[in-house]
Amino acid sequence: MSVVRVAVASVNGQDIDQSLAEASHFRIYDVGTSRFEFVESREEAVPAAGRSVEALLDTIADCSILLVRELGGATGGKLRVSWVTVWEVPTAINKALGRLGHSPLFRQALLGPDYARRGEA
Repeated sequence: MSVVRVAVASVNGQDIDQSLAEASHFRIYDVGTSRFEFVESREEAVPAAGRSVEALLDTIADCSILLVRELGGATGGKLRVSWVTVWEVPTAINKALGRLGHSPLFRQALLGPDYARRGEA
């Protein structure tokens, strides 16, 4: 089964509790269409206030998605930074990852446009 690596900005490990501007603690998950699995925790050495975007991207270099509490500004809840899509999701980690895995757009990206015909819907 295919998975997408997702970084979650979280200090407490239960909730998405850091904004993009303050994100420095990350929980990394592999997310598939029917499950998600914790991989590891990562922490930036440089405080978020003094770091560059490149330092953030280096920390989550193997991730395609970053979930944060808030983005700031008028971004509409989603932002693209280099290869990482950043989504504003102020909720519990388990709830967000469960919804992500069941999202039709996410399922189509992993399984292809004919996923419903293969019994994956």
